[in-house]
Amino acid sequence: MLSIGQHAPLTLSRGSEPISFFGDVASSARLTAGEITDLNVMTRRRRFGHRMQRVDEPIACDFDGHDIALVLSLNGKASLASERAAATLDHGDAAILLSRNGSLRIAPLGASDVYLVLLREA
Repeated sequence: MLSIGQHAPLTLSRGSEPISFFGDVASSARLTAGEITDLNVMTRRRRFGHRMQRVDEPIACDFDGHDIALVLSLNGKASLASERAAATLDHGDAAILLSRNGSLRIAPLGASDVYLVLLREA
């Protein structure tokens, strides 16, 4: 259960989409069923911007005006492929990619939890 400011608590599960909120808003969490992995992306306002998304099926990442992509694989594997190279991420692996190297394809392998974080200077 995630509580953010004065809003009603949210129930999150393994398949939940990322929740975005300002870091200076009071928040708290309560575990309801065992251990979790808590993934946070924080950037300084007016300096950087970011967007995080869950990748449930193969997608093309064209950076959408962002400078940097971070791909994180949890609970399984993911494949990454560009025009120049390919790689497989194992559980807990991350790849940092730069937009100047071109677009890439991201594909979860099996029931993996894969996240894409896009970053850009403001």
